[in-house]
Amino acid sequence: MSKINDRIEAIFSHAVALQQDGRFRNTIHCSGKMIHVMNQDMTVILRFPIRQYETEFKNPISFFANDYDSKQFEERDGRICFIQGNEDYERTKSCKVPSTESKNPEKIWKGIKFEKQNCVTIKSSILSLLEDDLSHIEFSCTGGKLKVVQRNIFSGALIEIEKKAAKGLLAEKDSTGDFPVLAMRTNDFTALFSFVDQIKFYFSGNGYIYFMSISKKLKMDGIVSQCVYEEMKGQNDGRKKQKVRGSVKGTNQPNKGKRKIKRKKG
Repeated sequence: MSKINDRIEAIFSHAVALQQDGRFRNTIHCSGKMIHVMNQDMTVILRFPIRQYETEFKNPISFFANDYDSKQFEERDGRICFIQGNEDYERTKSCKVPSTESKNPEKIWKGIKFEKQNCVTIKSSILSLLEDDLSHIEFSCTGGKLKVVQRNIFSGALIEIEKKAAKGLLAEKDSTGDFPVLAMRTNDFTALFSFVDQIKFYFSGNGYIYFMSISKKLKMDGIVSQCVYEEMKGQNDGRKKQKVRGSVKGTNQPNKGKRKIKRKKG
């Protein structure tokens, strides 16, 4: 039977809160010295390493975030059981486990190649300036100045966010060259800040954006899929318009235009 400490429970609780918010349905996977949280749309994988003093998960275990019920849990006959009680009674909540045959985040992670380049640090204070009902966020950097854009294709409204400092949104320790417009889903972006306040993003432009936390209290890294949609085509200088698999006509359709994370063959 596994029994977790308060730090790991806090990770699970954040994942549960995101699930119950309705914008980031996810599953939790614990194996060895790593905890993976993956949304059910397969566009985000988060990783949380187990600390040296914490008990590692000798037997892999997975469950739907919304089923989480207790610090004590174990797998019985292919089901996850959460156990809690008092001096008189014991309560067991038995739940189905998510299939990991084709959606194993650990195996998916090993099959993805990404580069740590174009590093940009973003703080959670940016969230108050974003429109939640606009489904995508665009990032680009020109002349060392990062620009964050949300657009409403129906009304024509355009939101542009820049930092008040002279260097735009770039922090002093950031190291980035210019890069064309890269986009991700608004829900995916905001979900990451449920765990930490500052995140380093690496905009390599190879289909996935790698990120890692700055916080010493909670180490976290992961990948989020880039989105490609019609309004992005032709925006990037030197990039020819082309057909993009999975692209859609509108950026304000929350379940379209996403690129799922999938394991590469071989």
